[in-house]
Amino acid sequence: MNNNVRQKKKLSILSIISLALSIGAIYLYSAVFSNKDLVRAWILASIASVILPIVAKKVRINKKLSGSVFELIALVLGGFAFYCVIFAATNYNIIIGYLGWIIGGIIYAIVAKEDDEKTEDDVLPSCPQPAEENKSELVKQKSYKVPFFILLSVFVVFIGIFIFHMQSVGVPSQQKDVSYPKLDISKVYYIPGEDTYHSVKSCDTLVNKKTLYMSSLDFAVSQKLGPCRKCVDPNQIP
Repeated sequence: MNNNVRQKKKLSILSIISLALSIGAIYLYSAVFSNKDLVRAWILASIASVILPIVAKKVRINKKLSGSVFELIALVLGGFAFYCVIFAATNYNIIIGYLGWIIGGIIYAIVAKEDDEKTEDDVLPSCPQPAEENKSELVKQKSYKVPFFILLSVFVVFIGIFIFHMQSVGVPSQQKDVSYPKLDISKVYYIPGEDTYHSVKSCDTLVNKKTLYMSSLDFAVSQKLGPCRKCVDPNQIP
């Protein structure tokens, strides 16, 4: 009988939480259009949704649990949530929005190498090894831990700088230097199937949109459409 068959591992709760947080961050992004009090919760959740899958995997490795699928999905969704923050709430170049995926993926991949080493040790039958070989293997495992914590630290510093910048810049609806077109309550524009209305047809979000409807502001609100963050000044809404 083969004694080296892998046993079914328990599911990591933290991996599930990381996925739930990423989904929650995306939900909050849609909710801030109707409730501006959720803006800071959305930003914090989006940032945390990029970091938590990495931490979840590190914990899962140490405790020898399963849940990598949850972490991978969480990392993808978390990167998207972070991208939305850069796009909608800052003046940064949109390329920075991809750093959530890039840096998060790099750090996650480094943790994966350590996971492979430990998985291999669990599957292969134990046998005595020369002392020198044991020593080289120990050095090899440590070599993965150093860059992991270095990159994670750099990532956290980047997030800290980003949060500091958010305090001074704020979200578009809070910026004093944003120039909005005048809102005509008798004439707003919207696209069927979408959940926002616009004050002008030339809004950046309407580029290459073929179907565009016009209505009064009251009708748009009755259809539960929210104001566009790009072209509608919240202070002009009656």
